[in-house]
Amino acid sequence: MRQLILHIGSHKTGTTAIQHWIAANRDVLARRGIADLSFGEEPNAHGFLTWDEPGPIFPRGFRLDKPAEFAEALAAVQAERVIVSSENFSFFFEQKAIGQLARLVKPLFDEVVVLCYLRRQDRHAVSHHMEGARPARPPEWELWGHGFGALPQVNPLQALYLDYDKRLAKWEKAFGRKALRVRVFDRARLEGGDIVTDFLTTLGIDAEGCSTPETVNTSLDRVKARIGHMANAMTGNEEVTKALLRATPNSKTPARPGRLVAKGFLARYVAGNRALNARLGISQIPELFDDDFDDLPDEPMQTWSDEEFNRAMRSAVTVVKRLIDASAPPRLDDLSAAARALAATAPVRALRLVELALLQRPSGRALLAMQAELQANIASGQHMDLSDGPDGEDE
Repeated sequence: MRQLILHIGSHKTGTTAIQHWIAANRDVLARRGIADLSFGEEPNAHGFLTWDEPGPIFPRGFRLDKPAEFAEALAAVQAERVIVSSENFSFFFEQKAIGQLARLVKPLFDEVVVLCYLRRQDRHAVSHHMEGARPARPPEWELWGHGFGALPQVNPLQALYLDYDKRLAKWEKAFGRKALRVRVFDRARLEGGDIVTDFLTTLGIDAEGCSTPETVNTSLDRVKARIGHMANAMTGNEEVTKALLRATPNSKTPARPGRLVAKGFLARYVAGNRALNARLGISQIPELFDDDFDDLPDEPMQTWSDEEFNRAMRSAVTVVKRLIDASAPPRLDDLSAAARALAATAPVRALRLVELALLQRPSGRALLAMQAELQANIASGQHMDLSDGPDGEDE
């Protein structure tokens, strides 16, 4: 029986760790009749998905980029069990997009499993909002914004993602209730306290003889998160954000909301969580998730310590200095020396260097003499070293 496993996320539930584990163990899995469909050299299927451009990504969300090519690639995978993993399937907000996916894959397989991990909404929002502090994250920027708090400022689009009851109802409608395997992402409730172990156990995949790759996708601390959000909001320049994040050391102090703020954020989704759990029987807890907020402070940590402020300032100053150094014009001595070195072999290039130097010092006697000599050599077709320049200051 040929089976398709659609691993649809959600984001921030260890999907990267799962994808890297699969990629690291492809040979072993292949001997057991298991393969994955990835795009290019990436260990995931992100490249098969897209959104409509130009314009906002949401509320429409993602869809298949080239449906026929996706179906062809999927049909070409020769294995009894095929895994397609992309957390960006969780951005499929329209029934039309999910229905199209279902119509394409169902004829190719005897069974389709849709596996989704869900994280308590306040915890998910904190982590996913932090992801928007990284460069090149348009969906996260649009969905969560660039606020400086641990939790994003609430907007109507967020319910498209965080109302798990309505979101998964669309997948249930397209694939059927039996296809859905929904797991709670909480290390205390995962098999072995580990997302990869839980993934394999849920799907009945034997891990014997497989290797465990290094942990990837390190979270940003609260200083780096604020710096990244500020850079993205102010500049929209990917290179600026990258430079600032690289220059800022990471600590182990995460961004955390206050207890009451987190409870208030979660409250709007409790009824939907209860309805989803009643329908699918996911958790022994009626509300689907625990209501433990003891790991959070009474009040949100808004103020930076002196160490955090200094760390942020050091990174900003470091990046500014690098930018200034990179944009500084070449020194006159360097241009002059390079021109002399090229005069006999590449006089046209040597002349260009002298002309650049003259932009900095238009009346430089030595530079003007070099320019005249190079022009004469080029006109006569002679390639020779330059004579020594005039004595004295080059003014």
